Amino acid sequence: MRVDAVRNHNVILEVAGDLLCQHGPSVSMDAIATAACVGKGTLFRRFGDRDGLIQAVASERTQVWWQGAQARAADESVPARERALRLVDEMFELFRSMKTQGTTVLLVEQNVELALGIADRAYVLDQGAVVHHASAQALLADDDIKERYCSV
Repeated sequence: MRVDAVRNHNVILEVAGDLLCQHGPSVSMDAIATAACVGKGTLFRRFGDRDGLIQAVASERTQVWWQGAQARAADESVPARERALRLVDEMFELFRSMKTQGTTVLLVEQNVELALGIADRAYVLDQGAVVHHASAQALLADDDIKERYCSV
C-alpha cells in the first residue's frame, strides 16, 4: 500500500472510531469522510459499507488493546496475580469510559460487585435462563438473590 494510502487508512480508522464513540453507530459516512478529509468514495472503496468500516474500527482497536494487554501480561517483573488484577482494572476502566460516553455494553462477568458497580441493570442467569432482573442497585440490595446466586 502506498504511504498516503496507509496514512488515509489509519486516519479514517481513528476518526471513525472517535465519531462512533461520540455519536454511536448512527454517525453518517458523510460525517466520517468529512472529518477524515477524504471523499466518501474512499470509505466505500476501502471498507465496502458502513458495517465493514465498523468492523475494521472494532478489529483495529481490539488488536491494539490486545497487543498492549499481552505485553503487560508478559511483564515478569510484576507478580502474576498483580498483572491479572491490573488487566481487570484496565478493562473495567474502559467499560466505565464507554458508559460515560453513552455506549451500551453487555457485560458477562463473575466479579459481581465490580460489574454491578458500573451496571445500570443486571440479569441473573441460572443454567442459561434469566431467573431475576432489576436495576444493579436493587439487585445489590436483595439479600435473597445475593445469597442464592451472587455470592456477594
